[in-house]
This record gives sequence, C-alpha cells and structure tokens, in this order.
Amino acid sequence: VSQSRYGMAQIWDYDLVLFLCSQVMEMLNKGLLDGNRRMGTPSLEFPPYTYFKWLGVEKISGDNYQRLRASLMRLHTTRIETNLHHEATDTSEFHTFYWIPEFQENKRSQEVESLSVTIPPWLWRSLVAKKFVLTLDEEYFSISGGLERWLYLWIRKSAGFENWQESFRSIYEKSAAAETFPSFTRRLRKIIAAQSIPHYELREQLVKRESLLILQRK
Repeated sequence: VSQSRYGMAQIWDYDLVLFLCSQVMEMLNKGLLDGNRRMGTPSLEFPPYTYFKWLGVEKISGDNYQRLRASLMRLHTTRIETNLHHEATDTSEFHTFYWIPEFQENKRSQEVESLSVTIPPWLWRSLVAKKFVLTLDEEYFSISGGLERWLYLWIRKSAGFENWQESFRSIYEKSAAAETFPSFTRRLRKIIAAQSIPHYELREQLVKRESLLILQRK
C-alpha cells in the first residue's frame, strides 16, 4: 500500500536497499557499529555521490538526484505486509513495515550535501545475524529488465549457487506481478530464450502439464 505521489516501490528502488546493506555490513566488519545493540537502529549518513559511485554511475546529473529522491519517497511510503515464519519454534507472526522508516536531506546552499537514512529494525536484526546477506554478481546492475532483476534476486535467495526448479505459476504468484499469468509466462519464456540471468542457465520443462523453470549454475 502506498500513499506517495511517486507510486509504490519498484525493483529499481531496491538498489538503494542493497547499498544500505553493503554500508552496514562494511561498518559492522570494521567494528564501526555495535552489532550487539538491542535498542534502536542506526541511521546512516552519506553524500549522494557515494551511492551513485557504488552504482557505477559515471556522469551524475540533476536527473540522478531526482530519481534518488523519488526512490527514497517510494521506499518510505510503501507499506509491506507479510507473515514471518520462525523455523526453530515453528511459529509465525504478522509483520508490517516500511522499507525506509525515516530519511532526511541535509542541504547547504539549496544543494543536498548528505542524506541521513534510518535502517528498518527488521533489516538491522537480519544484517547483524548475517541472515540477510547475499553475494551478488557484479553483472546484476547491468540487468536492464525489471522481471529479470527480480528473478535474479529470487533465484539467489532460493537457490544460491545450487541447481533449482520452480513452477511458472509459483514464480508468478511470488512476484506479485500485476499482469495476467499468460502475459507473465510469455515474458518468462523470452527471458529463457535470451538467457539474460547472469551465471545461470535457464530452461523450461513440462511436468504433468505444468511448466517448470529449471535452473543450473554455470
């Protein structure tokens, strides 16, 4: 659910979440953040240039800053609802959150000098426990399609570097795609034909009249 005039958060906005994760992990590894803290969560302050450099943006323009602010607004106003399952106790809990609880633009002479972004409590706990940390291929940021990016992240989370398979229907439901299932299926088959997921070989297999996406790490 989103009340922002910028709309709901998109897969491209997730680059900023990945950046925040990388910054937190680097600071934890260097001992600059207390991983044992139980109260509150850290707020990271960084110049926008740091984020653009991390993304590999060579020529920074005013449009880059506008897109960054739009991403911040979408991540701040898009509310997520989910059920979290705890395997150790075999219990679950309803959880609602915003990707970014709070952010602040620090300006000098009308120019944004730095950004202060608060890390969500659930993300902070996951990073400290190192349960949320995924190693991404550098080629991820060169993926131009939104579905391809989402699919890559889902594959990395679900399969890691192992072989993996899942039905088209299951992938469609987990993606929360707004399009129809037949349209989604056509797009998925185009991705398979193009082999556009870095370091993974994709193929379709029909099992009991159901299409499965078969994946193998190259």
